[in-house]
Amino acid sequence: MEHLIVKAVCGFLNHKGGTLLIGVAGDGQILGIEPDLRTLGAKGNTDGYELHLRQLLDTSLSAVTAQTVRIRFCARQGHQLCAGTVAASAKLAKGTAATGSEFWVRIGTQQSSFTATT
Repeated sequence: MEHLIVKAVCGFLNHKGGTLLIGVAGDGQILGIEPDLRTLGAKGNTDGYELHLRQLLDTSLSAVTAQTVRIRFCARQGHQLCAGTVAASAKLAKGTAATGSEFWVRIGTQQSSFTATT
């Protein structure tokens, strides 16, 4: 799931920005992030979750995300959700060695992957 989050954020950075809802299925079903929180042990709260997401994005993407990704939490139907609002990046963002030499862009509702070459 972490790789999908990185790809989505990178795609938003390389396009016009957007919002990623974590804890909501593609069909709109509310699933929540509670299973993810349990994997964080003693840091299994929204503060620990945000810290984990920010570290994941910072180590997985070439772009600095601290000022371009806003993370917030809300409760819906008894579940905790995470929303990441991503601003468009002025520079091309791509995956680092941890995610391979790829960069992602969003075209409409599709995610496209390209291999970076030097």
